[in-house]
Parts: sequence; C-alpha cells; structure tokens
Amino acid sequence: MSFPAEPVTLHGGCFCKAIQYTINVPTLSERPPGRKAANPIGSVRTEEAINTFPIMSLDHCNSCRGVSGSILQAWFIFPQSWMQFSLRKKDSEERIEPPTRDVLMGEKNLLDSTHLGYFCTSKDVHRVFCGQCGTPFTYFNSASQVPGGENTLPPFFDVALGTMDKESVDICGPPGRQVHLGDGIEWVKRLIAEGEKGL
Repeated sequence: MSFPAEPVTLHGGCFCKAIQYTINVPTLSERPPGRKAANPIGSVRTEEAINTFPIMSLDHCNSCRGVSGSILQAWFIFPQSWMQFSLRKKDSEERIEPPTRDVLMGEKNLLDSTHLGYFCTSKDVHRVFCGQCGTPFTYFNSASQVPGGENTLPPFFDVALGTMDKESVDICGPPGRQVHLGDGIEWVKRLIAEGEKGL
C-alpha cells in the first residue's frame, strides 16, 4: 500500500487534545522530493513513493527511543508548509494557530501561554511535547535546514506517527524506510525483516 497520490488531509493531536494539528498533503505531482532511502523496507512501494514527501520512517536511534518511551519510533516526515498546529491556551478553551516554525522552535510566548512543552536533545535538535499529558510530538533538526544550493530540501520536520488519528494512520500506510539500524534492538530488527518468524 502506497501513500495516496491524490490530495489528503490528515489529523492528529495529543492524548488530552490540548495540542492538535492538521496536515494538508497536496497531489503527488506537487510534492517535493525527499532524501533517498538508504534502508527501504517492504516491496509494495515504488522508489518515487519512498523518496517523495511525505516520508514514513521507522527510527531505531537511542535518543528517539528514549524520548518516546517506545521500543521503536515511527515518523511522518514532511514540509513545514503542510502543517497547521492548533494549541489550547492555558486556563481557557480558546485555541491559537501559530506558525509551524514557532511551535517547532518552542517560542517563549507559546510555552508561557499554551500547553506546549519544548526541549533540545542536542545543539540543533528541537523537540516539542504536550506539557499537560506528556505526548511527544516532533523532531526538528534546524542544522539540516540551511537554505541555498540546488539540492536543498524545503523546510521539513518529523511528527510522531502515533499522534495521528487512527483514520489518518490508516491512510498513510506502512513506513517505507528505516534509519539508525546500528542502534536498533536486535529482536525488533528481526521482527521487521522476518515477521513472526523473527521472534
């Protein structure tokens, strides 16, 4: 199953709904190329589908495993321009829709006025989460977003696939690549490669 070629709107949010989002994915011909997959998985996707935004990826890295509290992190990777966050203000039902980059960088006014939480796991790696229920949301590497050059990708980031509504995850289909295999848990890698026989 490949990601649909037609335009799609996806929805998600944290457990307590203080942070919600909408992702508007354009038609395939309007989607920019992403980075070529070094470790593609599955046989049902074309190379174009795997290497064009959005990208669904399984991430075996130690820091993502620790931040998510999950044995394996799954990411939905896409341009910032497709995303609209909706943040509930503290002590209110009022919601605001700030620029995506302000959310990803944990702008102070958002941290003060909404339930958005923010921290860095390294110098240029920014992560946001819900400060009320704790749901981890995003990975944003600002060092990889340097403008200029022929092969520059549009500003992009990763959102945890598990924060999407079930209907949206069903639309996305399975991840087409995996990264940081050197950090991976051996039985998890076997399960991905061999299915139940790997257990």
